[in-house]
Amino acid sequence: MLDNPLAAIAICPMSMTQYAQLDQSDKLLAYCQQLELNLPTPPNLTDCAAIRHYLQATNHAIDKHLRHRGTAATEQIGTLINIRTLVIDEVLSALFAYHLPDNFALFAIGGYGRCELLPASDIDILLIGENIHATQANIEQFVASLWDIGITPAFSVQDKTALDTAVSDQTIATAWLDARLVAGNVSFINLPFNTVKKNWSIQAFYTAKINEAKQRYLSHNATEYNLEPHIKNAPGGLRDLHILHWLSRFYFGQDSSDAVANFISQDERQEIIAAQEFLWCVRHHLHTLANRNEDRLLFDYQKSLAERFGYYQPNEQATHHDITAALEVMMRQYYHHAMRVTTLSEMLCAYFAENYLTDTSLALCSGERTVIDDNFCLISTKDTDGKLVTKIHANHADTFSNNPANLLKIFLIMGQQGINKITAATLRAINQASLLIDDDFRNQSQHRQLFLANLQQSNYLFHRLRLMKRFGVLGNYLPAFGQVMGLMQYDLFHRYTVDAHTLFLVRILHRFETDSTGKYGLASEIYQKIARKDILIIAAIFHDIAKGRGGDHAKLGAVDAYQFCLDHGMSESDSQLVRWLVLEHLTMSLTAQKQDISDPDVITRFAEFSESIARLNHLYVLTVADMNATNSQLWNSWRATLLKQLYTSVHRVHSLGVHTVDKDKVIALRKTAANDLLIQQHHTQEQITALWSGFGEEYFLKQKVSDIVWQTTQILANKHKLTLGEPIIMLRRHDEVSLRGIQLLVCTPDQDNLFATTVCVLDKMGLSVLDATIISASIDDTAMALDCYVLIDRHGANCDTDLLSYSHRHHELVDKLRTSLHHQHLCTPPKTFKTTSPLRHFNLPTQVHFTKATTLAQQGRHQMQLITKDRPSLLAKIGAVFSELSVQVHGARITTLGERAEDMFYLSNQHGELLSDDKLIQIKEKLINILDN
Repeated sequence: MLDNPLAAIAICPMSMTQYAQLDQSDKLLAYCQQLELNLPTPPNLTDCAAIRHYLQATNHAIDKHLRHRGTAATEQIGTLINIRTLVIDEVLSALFAYHLPDNFALFAIGGYGRCELLPASDIDILLIGENIHATQANIEQFVASLWDIGITPAFSVQDKTALDTAVSDQTIATAWLDARLVAGNVSFINLPFNTVKKNWSIQAFYTAKINEAKQRYLSHNATEYNLEPHIKNAPGGLRDLHILHWLSRFYFGQDSSDAVANFISQDERQEIIAAQEFLWCVRHHLHTLANRNEDRLLFDYQKSLAERFGYYQPNEQATHHDITAALEVMMRQYYHHAMRVTTLSEMLCAYFAENYLTDTSLALCSGERTVIDDNFCLISTKDTDGKLVTKIHANHADTFSNNPANLLKIFLIMGQQGINKITAATLRAINQASLLIDDDFRNQSQHRQLFLANLQQSNYLFHRLRLMKRFGVLGNYLPAFGQVMGLMQYDLFHRYTVDAHTLFLVRILHRFETDSTGKYGLASEIYQKIARKDILIIAAIFHDIAKGRGGDHAKLGAVDAYQFCLDHGMSESDSQLVRWLVLEHLTMSLTAQKQDISDPDVITRFAEFSESIARLNHLYVLTVADMNATNSQLWNSWRATLLKQLYTSVHRVHSLGVHTVDKDKVIALRKTAANDLLIQQHHTQEQITALWSGFGEEYFLKQKVSDIVWQTTQILANKHKLTLGEPIIMLRRHDEVSLRGIQLLVCTPDQDNLFATTVCVLDKMGLSVLDATIISASIDDTAMALDCYVLIDRHGANCDTDLLSYSHRHHELVDKLRTSLHHQHLCTPPKTFKTTSPLRHFNLPTQVHFTKATTLAQQGRHQMQLITKDRPSLLAKIGAVFSELSVQVHGARITTLGERAEDMFYLSNQHGELLSDDKLIQIKEKLINILDN
């Protein structure tokens, strides 16, 4: 292709002066002939309506060509951008000649100056002249004509004598670095660039751009791996390439290709070009799809973008799996380029500071050196904020090529010395030498010992592993890890790519060591007492390493982990523990969230599964870290409480024996503890015994002591309501749930469809159910329903509408529940779902599975697992199905994982017996029909 003459990082050798001297029409014709692109015939360039149509037709022709090329469009995007730029140049030149005198000069600046125009890019232009006030009317006519032809200009007018004042703003200075003469006074051609150079030092400009980048990174969570990344401003976006372009342009000048070659190697240049071309294509398609300047890769556009790139063809045969796979391939390509852009940008900016800034406090040569050995030293310098920074540095250019073991040794020294930074020149050498890591390298005992020693050294382990990943060491040493780099799962639960999640998990494990805030509580206490933390680190690295291969990633990863441990000289028992942790890394979270962990039978089985306190400790710590590293927004105290409750109960079994979860013993202990507390609250023994005589074993197996006390107190205080046929409805703050958790008690004369009615009211009040316990009891010889719900108030972020703080909403809920329990027909769920963004972009076919419940509290009932897409009113519609089919609900555990709802229900017929096979088929068909249509 013909190179973009002003592309980032001086991609091609043509200078700005040479480019300005070319005939625009000839250049445009050559580009079009090369691509066999048929553009419309240029109109009379004073006819604004015709020009508007011409520009639209040009964009349409370019878009059609790109769509036809699919993924191969990256090979031609630079030329197509040149074509668009030349068309705009041609139009603006004609309008300039028509409206403005020759003693003015029109410059393209910013992205337009770099010849980086996408369909809806800003047209940044600078007009420089003398005696501006005398030509004000001409300027206004020129600007009006731009609006008339459909261009929204970012327009600046500067008097030649006032340029120094304007350029003091770093944003303006940056834009003027890319100033390119489009029309007018040729003697002004270098004026904007020279003005920047006159008013800014390289140190000041460098500091301004680096600080700007830091703020930009923070606003995008400092990661390349956002689910909806901003392709221009996020880490790894086009702005990171622009910084390199601006630094090289400022330092080396406008005609700087030879000089820049010393700054950026040929291999790095090729990587930059590849990333830039891919990001340009993404940006083109985003602008076209949104019909505006849109640089966010939102879910709204991702599917259409994958289609435009040709990752899949939309047709009736394209399944949900096909589309999801295509999206994951496309996003993996994006994340791959973004990671490399971030890596190269950070490294080259550091290299620039170390080698080209004249301020000796920033120059590498001025740093204080501490020799470690023949290969490495430590260099201490001050950063742009004046803070002392120490980096490790390779003493010789061939440190790694002569002795590849140094590729691992340098990271071990960093841990031993407490250093988390490497000089840019050394990083560049590591990146180039990482290809030396092959099978022979991996099989050498010395290298295996060094790699294992790195994992056993906890100092800055996350930072060291991240550097090893970014600069080729980790992916080459562990090829399986290299295969999951950039691999994402197209859902809302997994917020990061597999590699980013894995390293984040390691970081959280490290935080357990110094958890001063108490955020992780018990997990931190346990982690700090574990002697062999490397076992957890290895399990963390391998727990998801087999994703994307097909099959059960836990089983496949366990095989890899076990072999790794044996190959690296670990004992059989340690290797088996790592294998078990990888194999079962999901088991504890699934048990806590989906099973009734108050049931003694569940606890006994989990104790048998975990075998020992040591295994339980390792699994608990890994599980807490994994859940936080998957999606910290979905980690709340409700999930933390469930996990802690499971751990504590199982730990008690391991410590005291299986007899501690004997059903009769559990019931007796809970009754005794609750009874003592109730007596202290001045309830009589006769009252307590009389009430509890109608509560079966199921009640005391399902409820915790604190809940038994609260519920008993409320019922005893409000029994008069029951004699009148009125329900007891009580609410309190649930101290184990974050996000303003609420506990709801409904005690009412037993009736059909109670669950469906209740959840319908809760949904309409903006309350989400986390847990439901549905129990039948007898109070004064009358059949009663004793139901308890754990809720989240979706409106609770506003203290003015918080359910427990705002008495109006509190009373409204109680009134609506009371009315609906008397008149069930008054509360029906909505006929259709109102799916909100971004949920609407995900399709998840509903799955319904039935098994016979095995827990003590639910024996003789069916357990139904429902997996479907989460959405508002979901539980209300499910409850309506149960009501319609006369199904009794005895309990529910509601789990939301991103866009997925994975809920568990315990069901029976109206007589409390197992459901018939025909009824199970009816339930499944009805749910799938309602939830998927």
